[in-house]
Amino acid sequence: MKCCLVSSLLPPSPLFLFHIPRLEVQLGNTCLTCPRSWKINQKLHDGVCQRCKEVLEWRVKYNKYKPLSKPKKCVKCLQKTVKDSYHIMCRPCASELEVCAKCGKKEDIVIP
Repeated sequence: MKCCLVSSLLPPSPLFLFHIPRLEVQLGNTCLTCPRSWKINQKLHDGVCQRCKEVLEWRVKYNKYKPLSKPKKCVKCLQKTVKDSYHIMCRPCASELEVCAKCGKKEDIVIP
């Protein structure tokens, strides 16, 4: 499913017989005019360790990052307060215990 209608406005590629993918569907390219892509690219990954931050940045770079549609349950307080994708703890619990909100390990937290 395309995230916007930019490709529908482009003329047909003369190379369509050779099955060469267009630039907008190649790996790592995002449509920056779409609100969803714009919001994902502007997201700051804070409250996580260095390794988890690199993992999240990789997911954004290669279009694997999927934002949450509704809050998840925190593993510590058992409330539906986790609003960041791929995190297991809410921000208050993670900052109180001084652990990474994504992996739960007690490591140095990266400050953006």
